[in-house]
Amino acid sequence: MEAIPQDLTSSNPREIALAVLFNLHERDIEATGLLHDLLRRGEVRGADARLATELALGVLRQRSRLDAILEPLARRPWKRTPPLVRDALRLGAYQLLFMDRIPDHAAVNESVRLARRWASIGHAGMVNAVLRRVAQERGERRGDFGFRISDFGMQNAVSGERSGYPPKADWPVVFSHPPWLVQYLVQHYPEARVAAFLEWNNRTPALMLRANRLRTTAEELAERLRAEGYEVAKVGWPTPESLTLAGPIGDIAAAGWYTEGLATVQDGAAQLIAHFLSPRPGERIVDWCAAPGGKSTHLAELTDDRATILALDVDADRLSQVAVQAERLGLRSVRTHALRPELVEWLEKEPADAVLVDAPCSGLGTIQRHPDIRWRRKRKDLERSARLQLEILEAAARCVAPGRRLVYSTCTLGPIENEQVVEKFLARHPQFQREPEAASPCVQVVQPFLDDRGDLRTWPPEHGMDGFYAVRLKRTR
Repeated sequence: MEAIPQDLTSSNPREIALAVLFNLHERDIEATGLLHDLLRRGEVRGADARLATELALGVLRQRSRLDAILEPLARRPWKRTPPLVRDALRLGAYQLLFMDRIPDHAAVNESVRLARRWASIGHAGMVNAVLRRVAQERGERRGDFGFRISDFGMQNAVSGERSGYPPKADWPVVFSHPPWLVQYLVQHYPEARVAAFLEWNNRTPALMLRANRLRTTAEELAERLRAEGYEVAKVGWPTPESLTLAGPIGDIAAAGWYTEGLATVQDGAAQLIAHFLSPRPGERIVDWCAAPGGKSTHLAELTDDRATILALDVDADRLSQVAVQAERLGLRSVRTHALRPELVEWLEKEPADAVLVDAPCSGLGTIQRHPDIRWRRKRKDLERSARLQLEILEAAARCVAPGRRLVYSTCTLGPIENEQVVEKFLARHPQFQREPEAASPCVQVVQPFLDDRGDLRTWPPEHGMDGFYAVRLKRTR
């Protein structure tokens, strides 16, 4: 059996989807990044690119439900079936059960061809037999398979009603999330909110943009996008520069408004973080974990490109993306620097007015956008991340001038990587404290998302964006 290479060049959307799924078993990679790389390598665009995306990400969103259907039909131990064959079966079953526009014969035959190419003739025969049984069973049971194929009611989840939801013990399969993650969330949030979040993660995400306020406004950009055939769903929420697009999007990188630097792709929750820091013209601002540059460039735009934004990161390759984005947006105030000990020593002597620590985390708040996260993360990863986050926060805190501010943020949920990290930091560093709410217009933007302690929180199904947490601290001495 061959391994599908990570640098595969193919124009077949199903083969690209299979390559993404298979490589998740082989190495710790980010699925959407690999998917975009393969689409570029194969020069796949338009309907074929949308098909590859739907297949790869759709299987990742529904993997447990697909496995629950496939395993009893396979007639051999599921866990002993080669991963590539399991993925070929999932790919075919997803087309049969979740994609009405794909004919049954195409779903089966194309999956068999892929198994024959990358596995063996014997495994191809297994794929053929199992998928034909799926199609037959689906017709006989009208899509039931022990639970509904259709989505469970979001309206019930948001309103707090329990009706319409399966028993909690079935959530890992019905909502297709690993049991440890369901258990972790239920420990810390009401069950109705957890059910809404799990269901939310299986929906196709909307695309959110941040208008470059130095070149346009959200309203002006919305007019142009509508004229070019885009469907604009929201304008000016959750930040004044936000836009939300719906429907088919196409290749953004080649769009004129993008190459002209009129906007950046950035989720609304991420946009709130730069506002929370309340940047001002003339300040020296440090973005500690800056790559790929979304928050650094936002800070520059909010300060009318009249601050000094030091974008730091340990990854030189990813740091180069910050400079690329700053140039595309026409920003001169963003300066990239590799995060090295000598730079930290200099910043301790010349501390900054504001420091942003957008810490590396498990990313549980972005599962809708990155469905592979639910399968790549383990419970132990949360503690490992928390230890690293505390180390980063303590190093960055040394570079904050007395009387100035520090924001710690993550795109994850639960206390381990959020409140617990902050409380440990404050216990060790009494010179820092939560900063009272300020009067800055930037801070007013985030007011609807602040809790009783002044910490920023977004909850995906309630706010319609990623799940973020942030705290704003002040160095008192």
